[in-house]
Amino acid sequence: MAAMPMPRPLVPNSDAPSETRILPLKLPAAGPSPFFRKVLVATDGRPLADGALRVAHAVAERTGAALEEAAIFEPRVPVPGAGVSRGSSQCEEMDAPELAALASKVREQRRRIAGTGPVWPVHLAVGYPASMIERIAEREQSDLIVAGIGRGGPDVQVFTKETALALAFSADVPVLATAHDADGLPRRALVVVDFDDTSLRAARLVQELVADDATIHLLHVSRNAATTNGAVRRLFEEAEGTGAARGIEFRRTVVEGDAATETLAAAEQWDVGLIVAPLKGATVVQRSLGDTLAAPLLRGSSCSVLIVPEGPVERSRDAEVARRPGETS
Repeated sequence: MAAMPMPRPLVPNSDAPSETRILPLKLPAAGPSPFFRKVLVATDGRPLADGALRVAHAVAERTGAALEEAAIFEPRVPVPGAGVSRGSSQCEEMDAPELAALASKVREQRRRIAGTGPVWPVHLAVGYPASMIERIAEREQSDLIVAGIGRGGPDVQVFTKETALALAFSADVPVLATAHDADGLPRRALVVVDFDDTSLRAARLVQELVADDATIHLLHVSRNAATTNGAVRRLFEEAEGTGAARGIEFRRTVVEGDAATETLAAAEQWDVGLIVAPLKGATVVQRSLGDTLAAPLLRGSSCSVLIVPEGPVERSRDAEVARRPGETS
């Protein structure tokens, strides 16, 4: 992989710092998370997906959220829709052994990660992974979807970066695509901030998803930073003033350039374990056609990526038709 360019130096000005500053956040101690009451983790049970389960388990313990698991089997031959039917009843006989193997891998993975700890529900479904996970999350009223993304190769996971991207475009809730080697809550995170409520929401959410005493980098990428420094300073201050205090430190950075390129370069330079980015758009089409950040970050990042949507997707007949035929939940 070619080396990423380093972020350009901060743009000097009278209103914003001329160098990265460490800003301790001192607010009342955290209680149960106001954002995450239920976490859904999607996995195919293979070791490459262990990171997703480790992270989801850590998030549930950190926030007090209930944890549920989704395992999706994509059959070789799509089955016709059958209303509310789901699980093994929607699998052709020739695929039944592979479905049983998936269930066995998921059970073994849970023992491998959680040991003899608490047992959480597992939703086994048949269909296209992104669509099925989104439907399960909607039905179960999940507040966060966690999914492992594989590295490719001969043992390719069902859940890939492209599947994660499709899920991010269609889901009503944040999607956390975890790296295969993710291990619990990250100690360093990067949040892409801009002049919108979604960025501020992302800054609030990430504070629930990092380790105690973590460092959160707030990065604003501008085409002309010198003309927006005063506003950016106020944006940073608002982002820093939200969330729970657990010794978290914020570091402010302003750069000029392309948002995706500068974000990937900064993430590599700062060795972060999580990138957080907003996703704008009220419909799946608006998100997919208007996105210039989520897709390149998911495809280009070697660490975990959290995509925070602007709000719930506006469902329409066209969106329903766009789902693959024969999908059931």
